[in-house]
Amino acid sequence: MEFTKNNSLDICCIKLKINISIFLCFLLVKLLEVKKIRARACIKCREYVKIQPDDPENQELIKSFEGNHKRHTLITLDIDEVKDQYKEVM
Repeated sequence: MEFTKNNSLDICCIKLKINISIFLCFLLVKLLEVKKIRARACIKCREYVKIQPDDPENQELIKSFEGNHKRHTLITLDIDEVKDQYKEVM
């Protein structure tokens, strides 16, 4: 096969289509990815606080929650596991 301008253009188009396909697959995975919300919960008091890592106010709330329950058993789990059975602390 001879290398011509048309062949080069075809190869560029194929590469572009592949890159677009890869990007769309990546985007689809990100959109479908379920973001699990985590919680810090006190088993004794049956209370929990949501964990939001990018929120400084939430980090202070978690520290306060852990301080208030420092002698209790604290666990970290998915919010779905506690939201119906425990009381949320805000």
